[in-house]
Amino acid sequence: MNLTFDRRIGSRGSLFVLIFVLVAQSSLCQAEILGSCYRKDEPFPEYMPLWSEGYADRDQVDQYTYEGMPLGASLHFYYRNVTSSTVQVSDVLIGGISLLEAIQYSEDKARKHAQPASIEFSKLSEDQKKQIKASGEPIWWKVEPRSIKAGATAEITVRLRKRPLQESVALTLVTDKGKEEATIAVADTIGPRVHGVSFSDDRRRLFLYLRHPNGGVTPPNALYVDGEDVTGRTTLGQDNSYAIVPVEILLDNPFERASFHCARAEYQDGSSAWAGFRVWDDELAFGIWGARPGAQEAVDIAKAYLQDIAQHNINVQMEMVGSEAVSAFLKSDEGRQEMQRLGIRRMIADYGKGNTQNPYAYFLVDEPDAGDYTVESLDIRSRVGALAQSLVRKGEQLRESDPATPNLVNVNSTFKPENWYVYGQVPDIFATDPYYQARLLEVFWRRPERYPLFGKATIIEAVSKISHSACAPKTLHLVLNAVSHRNKQGRVFRFGTPEEKRIETYYALSAGAKGFSYWWYTPGGQSHGCGAQEPEAVALWREIGLLGAEIRTLGSLIQGGCPVDLPLTSPNNLSVNGIMATNRALVLICINENYFNDRLGTIYSPVRDAVVSLTLPIWLNAREVFEVSFEGTKDVSFADQQEVLKLQLGTVNVTKLVVVTSDLKLRTKLQEYYVTHLKDNVASLLK
Repeated sequence: MNLTFDRRIGSRGSLFVLIFVLVAQSSLCQAEILGSCYRKDEPFPEYMPLWSEGYADRDQVDQYTYEGMPLGASLHFYYRNVTSSTVQVSDVLIGGISLLEAIQYSEDKARKHAQPASIEFSKLSEDQKKQIKASGEPIWWKVEPRSIKAGATAEITVRLRKRPLQESVALTLVTDKGKEEATIAVADTIGPRVHGVSFSDDRRRLFLYLRHPNGGVTPPNALYVDGEDVTGRTTLGQDNSYAIVPVEILLDNPFERASFHCARAEYQDGSSAWAGFRVWDDELAFGIWGARPGAQEAVDIAKAYLQDIAQHNINVQMEMVGSEAVSAFLKSDEGRQEMQRLGIRRMIADYGKGNTQNPYAYFLVDEPDAGDYTVESLDIRSRVGALAQSLVRKGEQLRESDPATPNLVNVNSTFKPENWYVYGQVPDIFATDPYYQARLLEVFWRRPERYPLFGKATIIEAVSKISHSACAPKTLHLVLNAVSHRNKQGRVFRFGTPEEKRIETYYALSAGAKGFSYWWYTPGGQSHGCGAQEPEAVALWREIGLLGAEIRTLGSLIQGGCPVDLPLTSPNNLSVNGIMATNRALVLICINENYFNDRLGTIYSPVRDAVVSLTLPIWLNAREVFEVSFEGTKDVSFADQQEVLKLQLGTVNVTKLVVVTSDLKLRTKLQEYYVTHLKDNVASLLK
């Protein structure tokens, strides 16, 4: 196969439109195994000091995390059913040993729907256990999908606790039509990766975000989707100054919602970036946990609550409603109609719960890593991930009942940072809840020497970056704290300030989060929620509503984009990160780092007369630059000076969002969405 390039050349890169000149006799591979990869966890050593409080074993004083602690990896191989009928997968072998037999369940229940499973619970011989541990000590495995239709593809994932001792690992897929084998080489370096996947509104175009270890200097030379060479229908933007390469692929036919596919980017050095993914096209989730308390028959309370969260730009009621009034109303025809009228969806734990229609997601379990800790029959260093296999099983069961709805797992901060890596690929939507105010509470109530580490909300940035690396290209959802903590002795720690919550949300956004929710609304108890009437709670709840207007206005760019480091200069104390939204736009996420938080609140000093000089990618023509805030879109003064865009941002109090685009219709589209769905809510919040 020969390729020619229609190339607009710049000094740093180009926009490639790859065109077939000679097509091989068949663009479809005949082999059932399309390929494989070994994915080593990406370390973030700069954040290691944040984990030193760790999660200690009750019988030891040492913390779980230690300097130089090795991370794990995952094995992936990709299969296409080239037969004329559905293939059913029954097992995966590693080194000839059945994972179905090796990862066995105990009789314990650490969480609802979640039994511990481990090699240690299996009936394997000691020699077999030793052998399988030498292969990396598998924690969980899954085949997605288990039933592979004729012509369809699947991804087989095996999560390893550590690097295998051998140089390669043999995997065997066992199906009702025989066995397929793959040998996966073990790598000591981070290879190419697909960091993001998204789709056009009509699902006719697939967008991939690729990163090679050499960055933008090394673009791919061929693209495949479901084993088919689509290089001739691919447009990619390559610039040496940008590590992420955006790829746009025109599909023969629109992808069906929830259908599974795999993509491969091939590089001239022989390496490949692989990804398996499902097709989701929901609106960005901006959710709230909890609800307004009330008796079951208190319909007025439930209606007022739904109107309140809608006014605060909430579009998802998360699981754990915690209110008899609201739960009962949501089950009723009137309640469902009200939810639909207000544009609010639900996350639920079980199929059909509360007669819910069109749920946002199924909640597999909350904080399985905390549940892992309770599995005391396992050694402390073998517990994290003990509940993962049962969550894979639960997800498969729910998909059989409702294939059109994704599932979600929320992980907290037990066994960090391993917990995020271990669970990141289990669900469709990976959520985590690194509550910043809970960390501040620990500092001021128990660990004041750690104040320099937690005076800023850096932990939100750290957890978001690690979690995005762990779950990509799946969706990352951040759960942020929205309560006043109160212990049984009557001690009270304050609500988060509006400034804190704004900065936390923007840290998560810049690190790759594509969904947000806040814990929680319900007032009372040890977690005194933001639905309370104290001035601090009212201010926080109002700020969440204003953030919702900003995030949802930009929702299409966030959902369709990928975080990227930007080549720019900015004033001291102004952090500017980016989201690449295909090859048509960049979103600049500006955070004033000249702030500090303590037990009383937040102090900051604005960055005035801020000027940012951004080196544009060669493929992006800055035809329009505008700001997005809770008041909608507005002009930003800029000057394009030979590939360097000079932006006059004025005063940045806490945060600012700026869009640079070549699409002259984009601003109108975003503003129309804001006016239709959000403007009236903001006006009410600003009264």
